[in-house]
Amino acid sequence: MKKKTFFFLLTVFFLSWPFWFQGLVYGQSQKPDKVKIPLVEMKLKVFEGTREGQVEPIKTVTSSSWKYTLSASIRTEETSGKEEIQLRRVFNLRDVQLLTESNLSWDKPGEKQFHIFRLDSQEYAAVVTLTRVQSPEKITCRVEFQAQEKEKKTNLLDSELTLEKNALTAFGFEDKSGVPYFLLLRVSEIRLKPGQSEAGIVEPVPPIPPVPPVAPVEPPLPPDVVRATGDIMPPRLIKKVAPAYPEEALQAGVEGVVILEVQTDKNGKIVRVKVLKSVPMLDEAAIEAVKQWVYEPLIINGEPKGVIFTVTVSFKLQK
Repeated sequence: MKKKTFFFLLTVFFLSWPFWFQGLVYGQSQKPDKVKIPLVEMKLKVFEGTREGQVEPIKTVTSSSWKYTLSASIRTEETSGKEEIQLRRVFNLRDVQLLTESNLSWDKPGEKQFHIFRLDSQEYAAVVTLTRVQSPEKITCRVEFQAQEKEKKTNLLDSELTLEKNALTAFGFEDKSGVPYFLLLRVSEIRLKPGQSEAGIVEPVPPIPPVPPVAPVEPPLPPDVVRATGDIMPPRLIKKVAPAYPEEALQAGVEGVVILEVQTDKNGKIVRVKVLKSVPMLDEAAIEAVKQWVYEPLIINGEPKGVIFTVTVSFKLQK
């Protein structure tokens, strides 16, 4: 009897072991990977402002250089999405337009995060380095803002400051024509690890070396085409066609800034248009209008040249 019971159990084991094995493997494969939660999270945004008294529904910008003007810490209980209201109120602006934004995060002090964008034929780099976490409500970081152009780099801002959670910190700049721009920082999360004291994460870091300029990745230009950089300024616009506001964008209440890179031929006519910053409902209207623009021929050493530069077309709903 004992032998029969033994052989019966042995038979059941051999018949059922594939199912046990499959369950074991399947259970292991279903274990979720550990998600790495950042220590600090921050929202970075860049805005263009319009001062009171300025009324210009559609405009173009072909060149600019920024200069640092001011900084401000705005204490507010407002959550994300209310930055425009705060900027208009504090700096007495008629309106602001979001140009670019990025989510930054750090796993430990000493790390740096950056956001690079192009505007008005110029490349900019915002670099933020987390230096220390003072408390669940406060951090210290280094903020650098640079204009980059091939091998040339201009530091517009280099400052170490303390940021409070959910407070808005704004850095103001102006271009040659006095148009205000704002670099806005808001710390959204500061997390302490379980059982870790605040003093345990206060870690001073050595000075951070300057960020090297981003190497150009574009192919060499033809000999009869130049890029509007340095001493080469974009040509003067002699024929402009205003873009038509798309009906679907009007009905949807869509407005914004479309940034285009254009190339002219030796006669000043547009031969190429590329979207650098898109507003989906407005891109085609901006492209169709800009294709009809005509510029003065660019003459270098007595020879006409095609030229590549950036134009910015802003669509603003009438209120």
